[in-house]
Amino acid sequence: MPLATASTLTPNLILRGDLLLVTPTALAAVSGAPNTLPQGGFFTFAPAGGGEDITLLVSAEGVVSPPTTLTANLLVSDNNGLTWQTYATALALVTAAVAATQNVLHLTPGRLYGIALATLTLGATCTGVNIYVSAS
Repeated sequence: MPLATASTLTPNLILRGDLLLVTPTALAAVSGAPNTLPQGGFFTFAPAGGGEDITLLVSAEGVVSPPTTLTANLLVSDNNGLTWQTYATALALVTAAVAATQNVLHLTPGRLYGIALATLTLGATCTGVNIYVSAS
């Protein structure tokens, strides 16, 4: 599975099976606008052959150790990132220091997507988190 790192300047095209590191720099805090501004890079999807829905898999990895808790929102933009709307909220990526991959169904090729942290508790030794996305 190829691994790419998201650019914060242009959207990354995700193909089925790709794994994308959305956070080029590990995140250590929630931004001030988790429902309207992504943290990290943006991404989009190539149209599928038969027009099938795209399922996004979102996961997180702690730096040094897992965080205690982490939830994230998936945001979408239809105007090239000028404004963002919430597509899915409170994706529980880490609960009680146990990571869990979350699936988000029915994404559309051509739209711009981004991730924003909603809650984050680092814990004693975690210094930040990296967010990964994959399409299936």
